[in-house]
Amino acid sequence: MRTARLGYALTLPALCTLVLSPSVVVAFAAALLLGLGVYIPFSVHITLGQEYLPARPGTASGVTVGLTVSIGGIAAPFLGALADSRGLSTALAVLMTAPAVSLLASMRLKDRREGVGGEQQRTAHVI
Repeated sequence: MRTARLGYALTLPALCTLVLSPSVVVAFAAALLLGLGVYIPFSVHITLGQEYLPARPGTASGVTVGLTVSIGGIAAPFLGALADSRGLSTALAVLMTAPAVSLLASMRLKDRREGVGGEQQRTAHVI
């Protein structure tokens, strides 16, 4: 879960820097960090879904990826319309809420591998 939090935490300043970038070089660097921050938690999301539904790991993976793609497809036209009417910076600023909400929500999840006192426990995963 720490990996996902790292991705969300990296995404927020990268997106903010992209919106407020003073030059093309800074915008390019921010876009690289943004892509990395979005990519980092992807495998964690799949694994977390499989842990919540251990009897059906394929279904958990399909729902996780399918729901993500579907929500992105639904939101894209609205963000495009917002960018057309108010500007790209406004649409990107609205997008900042997604990693912020994700970071806050991830803080409420417990890492299943941490034991009492934060010690790591070994768990067997049956697939």
